[in-house]
Amino acid sequence: MELLILVIIAGVAGYFLAGSRFSKPIDDTTGKVADTTRDLAGKTESWFSRTFKRNKKPSEEVIEAAAKPVEEARPAARQSSRRRDEDAEETPTEG
Repeated sequence: MELLILVIIAGVAGYFLAGSRFSKPIDDTTGKVADTTRDLAGKTESWFSRTFKRNKKPSEEVIEAAAKPVEEARPAARQSSRRRDEDAEETPTEG
């Protein structure tokens, strides 16, 4: 019961405040919130980069290097089968 009375009082107070000179259009309020959020994010980013990225070199540095030509792949040399050698070692010789 007390909660219901509190909600009704808050609703009536909100109604009268909305019609008073203290009310502002919602578009102006959201624009200010967005600007404040962007400003806070920018300040946090600059603080973070100043604090933790002190000794880093700028990534805009350009390094020039000559490209090496690509060599054509040659076929591998043929090798004898290792299976024959392993089979010969495993079979015991009678003698």
